[in-house]
Amino acid sequence: MRILHIITNLQTGGAEKLMVDLLPRLRDFNNDVELLLFDGSHTPFYYWLEKEGIKIHSLGVIKNVYHPIYLFRLYFFLKKHKFDIVHTHNTAPQLYSAVVSCFYHITLCTTEHSTCNRRRAWKYYTPIDRWMYSRYKEIICISDAAEANIREHLKKKFKISTRYIMG
Repeated sequence: MRILHIITNLQTGGAEKLMVDLLPRLRDFNNDVELLLFDGSHTPFYYWLEKEGIKIHSLGVIKNVYHPIYLFRLYFFLKKHKFDIVHTHNTAPQLYSAVVSCFYHITLCTTEHSTCNRRRAWKYYTPIDRWMYSRYKEIICISDAAEANIREHLKKKFKISTRYIMG
């Protein structure tokens, strides 16, 4: 299976550490796994994944991960490369991948890494979140608390689950 994970960058953080731990394991289960970064700055995690043989792509090194150019670059990247699953992490990749899915068919899933999110306090953003998550086949939460929080926020039926990765 061809799987693309998309994340904003590989700076030090929990979602980024998950990429370091998860992607080689997915590959070891005979998946073709690649990583796409919005900001392709080279970091220790970047070098680690590169050493592990994970193919890493970058949309640029613009520090503003919400720059509109990323939307266009993501569209053309996904159209050029064919993946069975596109798995997103972080808000910008989640939102931009959902938009791209309106113009080009991709199977999306995402991971919620946080029990709280600043944008959930913005009442006007809730309909955008609901629309965005509706584009995803599955929402995977890193904890029971993250799952409860997103269910409370969305207040709609979505395929949401908590998955634990055992070490």
